[in-house]
Amino acid sequence: MLPLMFIIFTLSSLTAVKRLREDIDCSLYLGFDRYNAEHLYDDSLRENKATLANGALISKLDGSCGVCLQLLDGEVILDGENFKGLPHLGITIALMVNIVNIRGAHELFQTVGSHSDHKEGQYHLEVLDGKVRWFHRNEHGETVFSAETVKQEIDEKVWTELAVTYDGHSGVSKIYKNGIMIKEEVSDAMPLSSDWGLFAGIGNFKGDRELKGYIDEFYIFNRTLNDSEISAIHSHCKGALASQIMHLRFGEVDGNVSIDSSYQGNNGYFVGTVTAGSNGTCGPAVQVATSKLNATSEISLRGSRFHNKPTDACTIALWVKLEDETGKHRLFYTTGGHSMHTHEQYELSVQEGAIYWIHHNEYDQKIFFVKTEPVVVKNEWTHIAATYDSTKEIAVIYVNGDIKEGANGAGALSEDWDGKAAFGKHFGSNEGYDFFDEIEMFSRELSPLEIRQMFMKCSDVLPYGMRSSIPNDKYVHLLKLLQKKNRSLRYRRDTQNQSQLIYMTFDRIAGDKVFDDSGYSNQGSLVGLSKLARDAGKCGHGLRFQGGYILLNGNTIKNKPRTGITISVWVYMDSIEGQQEIFQTIDSKKAVNKHGMYYLEVSNGQLRWFHRNEEGETIFSVETNKKTLLQKEVWVHIGATYDSESKKAIIYGNGEKIQEDDGYGYLSQDWDGQVSIGKFFDSSDSGENLEGREFHGILDEFYIYNRALSQVEISRLSQICDFRRVVLYYSFEKIHMERIYDQSGLSNIGKLINHSDIVDGKCGKGLNFSEHSYISLFGDEFRQKPSNAISVSVWLRLNTNRGRHEIFNTIGSRSLHKHDQYDFAVIDGCISWFHKDHLGKEIFKIETKPVCRPRQWINLIATYDSQEEKAQVYLDGVLVKETKGSGYLSQDWGHFAGIGLHYYENTHLNGAVDELSIFNYALPPDEVVFISTGSCNYVM
Repeated sequence: MLPLMFIIFTLSSLTAVKRLREDIDCSLYLGFDRYNAEHLYDDSLRENKATLANGALISKLDGSCGVCLQLLDGEVILDGENFKGLPHLGITIALMVNIVNIRGAHELFQTVGSHSDHKEGQYHLEVLDGKVRWFHRNEHGETVFSAETVKQEIDEKVWTELAVTYDGHSGVSKIYKNGIMIKEEVSDAMPLSSDWGLFAGIGNFKGDRELKGYIDEFYIFNRTLNDSEISAIHSHCKGALASQIMHLRFGEVDGNVSIDSSYQGNNGYFVGTVTAGSNGTCGPAVQVATSKLNATSEISLRGSRFHNKPTDACTIALWVKLEDETGKHRLFYTTGGHSMHTHEQYELSVQEGAIYWIHHNEYDQKIFFVKTEPVVVKNEWTHIAATYDSTKEIAVIYVNGDIKEGANGAGALSEDWDGKAAFGKHFGSNEGYDFFDEIEMFSRELSPLEIRQMFMKCSDVLPYGMRSSIPNDKYVHLLKLLQKKNRSLRYRRDTQNQSQLIYMTFDRIAGDKVFDDSGYSNQGSLVGLSKLARDAGKCGHGLRFQGGYILLNGNTIKNKPRTGITISVWVYMDSIEGQQEIFQTIDSKKAVNKHGMYYLEVSNGQLRWFHRNEEGETIFSVETNKKTLLQKEVWVHIGATYDSESKKAIIYGNGEKIQEDDGYGYLSQDWDGQVSIGKFFDSSDSGENLEGREFHGILDEFYIYNRALSQVEISRLSQICDFRRVVLYYSFEKIHMERIYDQSGLSNIGKLINHSDIVDGKCGKGLNFSEHSYISLFGDEFRQKPSNAISVSVWLRLNTNRGRHEIFNTIGSRSLHKHDQYDFAVIDGCISWFHKDHLGKEIFKIETKPVCRPRQWINLIATYDSQEEKAQVYLDGVLVKETKGSGYLSQDWGHFAGIGLHYYENTHLNGAVDELSIFNYALPPDEVVFISTGSCNYVM
């Protein structure tokens, strides 16, 4: 589920498009995206000749399927004398048309014979004041058929799918609009004229019925297509999917050809050593070997034959895994065949872990240049998406669903791919392979929400925690900054007075080097690497400590804390027993204080925050003592601050102030000894070096500031990794036995209790709940439960709207009550949305009037936001009811958490569900509307 991406089409209809193009009975197919000067390429098997004449142009118009034919003057002339596959007993013409002004006569298709008994037009497909006329007379002047709609069917400046047929066996002629038959006439069965010798073309021969408008996706068949074929023929051009111009899944490979699932016919061709069948992200992947000097390995697109090249905007998205991260890895590149230069035009590449997204047009003008920091890790699957929109003048790179970098650009995109267009070419330092899966290309800029969906669709391959969320406001913020400053700007979480000294995400590690993203390049070094493993974190990768530690070079740290300091970090402990060091500084060479200066350490679940200066004077010392702050195998956010002006040292836990004590004096500037994360160091009176108190667990999102952050700022840091994301997503495409796999990336797997049938859902597969079936969510183990806000979205098809149909229900095990906490249900057609926290306080309650219809798919979305103090319910994107609420959401799902069962009443949902998601924020109206349109997370 998840917003904005693809309109649903059945597999059979899209397969029909491909089959029809390759049908021997298809005599002509002009998509108008392949041309050379005035010559148009026919992409049917017949390869008939077509020519732009007298001012006909190739253009682009909103709603066209790629580029289209512009006929404000002129026509397209077919070689009628030598036309291969002439219709004899049956004909179909199908096209998309957009007329500027429907008044008068507009000839869409016409033929005139060269050796007939007359010189009148034979075929006439025309629009007369908005009515459609379909007519044919044979060589002898006899009318074979004549059909005309009674009323206006063509609106001006609107794309219309038009198709006409004739069956010479039955004498039936038909006219179709947007896949639906609107006119049928029966006449005497007669064969069709085979004389197209004097003129055959799109537009008018004599010039008195000139077409003023646009034509796209033009077909001629020498047989009569049936209703389902007519309905399917333009399906690939409808809605959002019209912009998808290529999709290589690698599940369908024919020899050395990977079939394009977008049905644009843009197949991938394996060149050199390219092998299919390895494990990918959403199925099979391909591996591309390192290219040699005289032996290139890549996935070629045959650029000169590529359909619907992007002109004004584009998106390229793919999954990649590199066995060797050295050298240049060309994920995608093109070169021109008739441009003013011979070097690369498109370049999406990885170099030393950094991603480059570059484009030069045919004239060697730089359209955009974007580069990220090193983010691609060897031997790990990474989802990369690169976008550009010439109207917004911005190019953006996404990594694993998150915006990583953006830059301004200007100008249209090159359409010259005649030299090369390929994926996967690389020259590494060894024999390593590059693995690819789910390569997609669009002729528009996808939104951040769409790219997040695309990433989540196959994100199961990543370890828990390596997930992302893209608040739309982050993208808007980046866009405004880029346009204002007209330069590349990397998103930073804190820039106030350059107070952020160290920021380690642990997503970027190369060898023993841990990169600092504060902008100061205070990199760390891993020590004890054999006992230190990268692992899943709270926000992407974390760093798992098992006896190892990180050393920082204190000598090179600039702007060391003097009047204030903050350390902020996410902590996950394997055990809370004993003493474990998180952060420490020590200079054993000092004359007075040979012991530690800064200590941030855990002792049996309590946290100690301490500092003494070079002279051995204690500046502050604060320790939690009221309750155990740290717990085993539970993520806790820690903040520790000191401010010399207020003379306060404070410890925060999960954004809340836990302990405060007074301090006095300024902070030591001596960081010249050892600055360590994850281990304790000391020196004995005899000068012997001591060490111990190793930290065992995972750290993530480690910050040091040279000022004391406020509680609001600490709280904001603690929320960064929980901000605006989906925490549960069941598409019901991935079910094994009783296990229902979560595609949110958090592995919140559900267990199917009792048997339920897989049925056709709203987006692919759905789940039909039987009388006693439901889904158990394992509430105690559920990761990242919403705490401040929530949205639950589901597609439902109820067999009846009578009675209770439970969608989502939880009951606590450690709460002060045993009543329902979450209760989201349809009761006698009414929507019920209710929550009570662990103390028994009612947070919100909504009950609507009867609005839910049975036996049809409906979309329900229920939201709550504690900051807005508002709960809402939506039906099919329309707000049904809202009410005030107050308080935070219960974290206790321990007794029961499930889908499809009300625990106490033992009542079950009676019907089918699909695309069920839980978010940790209240969906804004635009996302609600998008979800409710039925947009899906994948193309079937």
